[in-house]
Amino acid sequence: GKQKGKGVSTSATSGQRWKTERKRRFEGVVGLTNIDRPRWPRPRLKCVRAAVCTTINALTQPIEIVANASDWCLVVVGDAITPGDAYQRLARQKPDKVAYLSLEDQRRLPYETSAAMPERHFGRKNVGYVYAAHAGASQIFDFDDDNALLSATALDGLKPTTKVYLASGQGPVNPYPWFGASKAWPRGLPLDSLNAANASLSTTKSTVQLGAVQGLAQRDPDVDAIYRLAPRNALP
Repeated sequence: GKQKGKGVSTSATSGQRWKTERKRRFEGVVGLTNIDRPRWPRPRLKCVRAAVCTTINALTQPIEIVANASDWCLVVVGDAITPGDAYQRLARQKPDKVAYLSLEDQRRLPYETSAAMPERHFGRKNVGYVYAAHAGASQIFDFDDDNALLSATALDGLKPTTKVYLASGQGPVNPYPWFGASKAWPRGLPLDSLNAANASLSTTKSTVQLGAVQGLAQRDPDVDAIYRLAPRNALP
């Protein structure tokens, strides 16, 4: 029989009610010592800005667009069933910009993350983040293989510091109305917050050091299963 109080669990969700819970505290950046550095061969890429994705699909247009973005490196993280030939060709064509990390390549990397991530799992993208940072990237653009930039120049305005409007308020904030999607909410927003008053947005911009930048996919953003049960024309 069914267990009362248990949610429906899949590989993508626990099925349990979301709640804010502190798991650990950030204690600052942990640097490599001079003793550690010689044991870590430098990646072939030398990047200041790097885009990272993982895929099990054939080469997609979104990945090709990012590969052609100016002043950006691209790190593609493969998995057990990734058809790697096209990605290896892309890396050979653009050796100074593109790195493809097959599962075998990842096993040879000196990162503990490589062994910690399971195969056939989206979490392998974490290997790409570490690789990009090791290659010198101070900015990392995280994207999915099916989310295409509107153009190869769409990343040109991304800077470590920028002027943005700041949100104020308590509790979870739904940012989608400010993107123009007044009827949508992001995956992970507690359902009892859907009808809560949204936070207010400042009328003037403030200069901030960016930790993460989130974009919104046109007409099909990252939403939860409850939203997907609604009419597909819910977005403006």
